[in-house]
Amino acid sequence: MDIQQTLQNKMLLIFGISALLVTAYISITLYQWRNGDLAQYSIPASHLSTTNPELSR
Repeated sequence: MDIQQTLQNKMLLIFGISALLVTAYISITLYQWRNGDLAQYSIPASHLSTTNPELSR
């Protein structure tokens, strides 16, 4: 019982750390994508690209 509890705690810890790492990775990727790609375009430019297909290319 005690060994099983320790194993369960270890698995929970590993799962928690991996979930935290995945969350951090996704948030960093989204942050970089937002700053890198979307910083060039203002809101009016992205609005124009939906009506004008030549602008998106």
